[in-house]
Amino acid sequence: MRSNEEQTKLILEKYENHKTEKRKHIKDISAAFSVALCLVLAVYASVFVQEKKQKAFWDKLSGNIVVYSDVEVTQTSEQANQTENGVYIPEIRIEPVEENVMADMLAMVVYNSRVYVGAYQWDNPMPYIENAELLGEYVGTGNNKITCWSDEKDYEGQFASNTPYNFYTVKGYDPVFRLAAVMDFEDGKEIMFFDCLNGIWLHTGADLYENLLHITGNYNTVLYQLHEDWDYGKGNYKTLSAVSEEDIAAFVEALKTGPFVDFSEDIESRNKLYDGRQAHLFFQMHDGTTVGMRLLEGGYVSFRGTSAYVYMPGEIFDVIFNATT
Repeated sequence: MRSNEEQTKLILEKYENHKTEKRKHIKDISAAFSVALCLVLAVYASVFVQEKKQKAFWDKLSGNIVVYSDVEVTQTSEQANQTENGVYIPEIRIEPVEENVMADMLAMVVYNSRVYVGAYQWDNPMPYIENAELLGEYVGTGNNKITCWSDEKDYEGQFASNTPYNFYTVKGYDPVFRLAAVMDFEDGKEIMFFDCLNGIWLHTGADLYENLLHITGNYNTVLYQLHEDWDYGKGNYKTLSAVSEEDIAAFVEALKTGPFVDFSEDIESRNKLYDGRQAHLFFQMHDGTTVGMRLLEGGYVSFRGTSAYVYMPGEIFDVIFNATT
């Protein structure tokens, strides 16, 4: 019988082997995610939405205007900023975009007036049969009405979405934060999480990693991936065996107490973070889910979908960082 570590590595490697094919499948059927979240010219640092407006940029991790699939997502009056109270991740508001824009697509759904974003690109979709017990209450089905030609009315109401999937709560997770969708593919069903990481304050790492993801004492195995392997989709997941379990536990504790910092007003400094060394950690949880995070040289930890970083410089960060780079 394989160990948890072996099973985890097999699952991750198997996923990497068919990820390219599945991504193509997903794009071809717009439909696999009928998608929305139009990331305007995401490969560039800035873009003009329309001449009458001031120049606005979509930034992969932060910014003042984000464009999602023919919808303009603007921040609330409380802009993403760092204060003595923490970092505020602005609420997403959806409005039709007046001009045609180049777009890439990601899945989204509106539930109880909150926008949830599909986590496909960061979290491995989970086989349905083996993980069906994670699903809680059925809450509704995406109406699949949002497209790049949608009218404003298409964004209104419960389960306005660019997907046709059935949505469920997830056992052990606050539905204000996480929902699950059951997706049908030719080779079987899979579960994908839709997370809502907007309209919230983040003070310390515990607000995310403990209160929402419940990481303390709930993981079986910790894997890592070199940034080059992550960047090129090579797989090559490795067990974090060069450090002790005590070191990993100490890292988690430091992560929970580290303050969140924000670079939305300092793009130059934020960009410098990504010019340095990086690594990727994956905590395989008892419930079969995976908590992934990116480590950036200097003591910064990022989680997908947020414009803020946990800042935790020091010896224990360096121990883990050096073992993963």
